Amino acid sequence: MRLTASGINHGFGSHTVLDNVDLEVSQGDSLAIVGPSGSGKTTLLSILGGLVTPRRGTVRVDGAAPARGLLRDHVAWILQTANVLPDRTVVDNVALGALSERITRAQAEDRARQTVATVGLSELHTMPVRLLSGGEVQRVAIARALVGNRPFVMADEPTGQLDARTSARVMDALFKGVRERALVVVTHDIELAAMCQRVLELRDGTVHEVT
Repeated sequence: MRLTASGINHGFGSHTVLDNVDLEVSQGDSLAIVGPSGSGKTTLLSILGGLVTPRRGTVRVDGAAPARGLLRDHVAWILQTANVLPDRTVVDNVALGALSERITRAQAEDRARQTVATVGLSELHTMPVRLLSGGEVQRVAIARALVGNRPFVMADEPTGQLDARTSARVMDALFKGVRERALVVVTHDIELAAMCQRVLELRDGTVHEVT
């Protein structure tokens, strides 16, 4: 499956943030979007993931523009600040990502336990999330994004609030989990960007491939 953005233009008031941006990412690809604060990285990610409608331009999946709102059905999100249910267990939180696919709760929990193992949290699967460290909570968020079958994973500064050692564990969990999916990550983390197959720099509203 392929996600293609063509001629994306967006801004706020008279200020143009994205100016005729084109990019493409397919399943199995990993793409980092880098650039200075305020350059429009998160705005571009939100457009790619169907959360924001651009002023001009299109986002297509396999050449077809999804019906309004349906682009989000192809996308799983990992945010810098993980939104979790603190009093529920690790498995309960991760299972939410599978329940959106209208499977039974038992099936969702079984899939959640398998995904929790992928991110290295098997021993904590029955623990309330409020008792976890920041890095462990972020791995719960990664597992929740990966437990479903959505082909595109959008990550917005997933290591932005973590120390170097914890970031390394989170990055390892992320790349082990995405495998055959497409990963698009916005980051200031040089090491995280270097792990991606491609790096695009967003500068003055346009994207430039980093060699």
